[in-house]
This record gives sequence, structure tokens and C-alpha cells, in this order.
Amino acid sequence: MRADARDSGQQVRQPRRVGALVAARLGGDIGGEGEGAQAMPEPPTALFVANNHMTIGVMRALNQRGVRVPEDLALTVFDDFEWASIFRPRLTAIAQPIEEIATCSMRLLAERIEDPDRPPRTVRLKPRFMHRDSCGCVR
Repeated sequence: MRADARDSGQQVRQPRRVGALVAARLGGDIGGEGEGAQAMPEPPTALFVANNHMTIGVMRALNQRGVRVPEDLALTVFDDFEWASIFRPRLTAIAQPIEEIATCSMRLLAERIEDPDRPPRTVRLKPRFMHRDSCGCVR
């Protein structure tokens, strides 16, 4: 809490410390052993998980160590999946536009077959933010 806010009696939410962990260490080190997130001088208060397979491991590791989501650690995951909304807490996710990816891929493949010398193209598709409970944000 900032001193000026503390002196006035206001409650000020501290900024989040986002953890960036190497995927291989995520499941094993998040609880405070070795060089993981909890062994840091100030452990992160937020975590972004790169895919749904890692999400399962992270949720298992947090549960085993008694870390509550979102009370102790805010969690956002990439790659929304069908059952993200039935997790408890419901997982906040970045959802890829799967149908657009498929449609665009097929169109690009057809163009490449028609013209093999066509220069490569980069296509960026906009993901969707699925605001649920695990991030701890007020909606």
C-alpha cells in the first residue's frame, strides 16, 4: 500500500508481479524448490500460461501447494479450450480464432498450389479475450 493512501485510510491494490517461467520448470518449481517462481525474493502474483497442456500441469502444481487462484495468484491462459469455463475458478483465456485459422490456411494452400512461386505471406488474426474468474479482475 502506498504511504499517501495508507495515511488517508484508502485501500490501494498493489501492482501485479507477472512471472515468466521456462515451461520445463513450471510444474516442478512453482512451489518454492530450486529456482522457480516461489523461490524469487517476491514471487509473482500473476502467471500467463502458454497452452492448455501446461495449464493442466500448472493447476495441478498450484493445487498441490495450496496456492489459490485468483486469491493468491492471478492466472490467464493462452489457447481457450472447451472445458476452460468449467474449471474452478473458470479460466480467463486468450482464444485463437480456430475457424478463421482453418479457412485462411485452406485459402493460402490453394493459392500456393495454383502459384508455387508466389511469395510467402504473413497473416495475423485477432484473438479473443475470454474474461472469466482466474485473472482476479473485477468485471
